[in-house]
Amino acid sequence: MKKNTTGIFRIKQKLNDNRLFYFGNQIYNHLNILEIMPEQQVFQIEQELDRAAMATELRWLADAVETGEVTPEGEAPIALPERCRYEFELERLTSSETGEVRHELEVEIRWTT
Repeated sequence: MKKNTTGIFRIKQKLNDNRLFYFGNQIYNHLNILEIMPEQQVFQIEQELDRAAMATELRWLADAVETGEVTPEGEAPIALPERCRYEFELERLTSSETGEVRHELEVEIRWTT
């Protein structure tokens, strides 16, 4: 096992059952590595909002995607191509210690320039 010491990498690895896994800053040599891409976080916001405020944020994002240009706060506009890869994921995570259940809903839009 080799550790990445130069930054954060997203490692896509393919196992026998064709599932893809992402490992934060660890490179595992015993699996077939499909792609290594340096990751530069341009913008991130995480906050607790009520449903109405979240819906407003999602509408803003939908409008930006439709126009083909996303402008994060304090950043230059980022152009989106006509076609992008879209991923919608709902996860259920259960704590092995407390049994508490947490849900995560993730939306990811990817494209290559």
